[in-house]
Amino acid sequence: MEYSVFLTVKGWMGIAFSGRGIRRVVLPCGEPAQVLEDLRPEADWVQKAECEYQDACQRYAAGERETLDFPVDWSWATPFQRQVLELVRQIPYGQKETYGSVAAKLGNPRGARAVGGALARNQVPLVIPCHRVLSTGKLLGGFTSRNGLADKIALLKMEGILEKPKS
Repeated sequence: MEYSVFLTVKGWMGIAFSGRGIRRVVLPCGEPAQVLEDLRPEADWVQKAECEYQDACQRYAAGERETLDFPVDWSWATPFQRQVLELVRQIPYGQKETYGSVAAKLGNPRGARAVGGALARNQVPLVIPCHRVLSTGKLLGGFTSRNGLADKIALLKMEGILEKPKS
């Protein structure tokens, strides 16, 4: 396993990857030490100064309409989590779904909570854009990252899914 910690316009970001693809993504935060804490590199992991995924992540963080269509190392996901996440991965930039609509597409219209549980375990946010899945009505749902819902709101605003406040 290899990993890289790098600077974006939004802060420090981290990615862990194997020969099979991305294993973990840490959203931008204030300090490299915070990224390492969230990335949780194991003793045998190798740190790389740069990685092949870095440029696209930096462009996305800068607000460019970037699709992070990287291969994923699914070794951490259960079959159900993978099924949910592969469906969510198909939600285009700037679009949204609800937990219920994702559950219905999986053939279980009452499975919104199970979908939410799978999304809460997403280790590769942005690659799997779980921030694009919202609760029904005006609720955003949850988001698992260092900054929680603040990260989800920032991503939704950046993609034009939520309105940015007028200056």
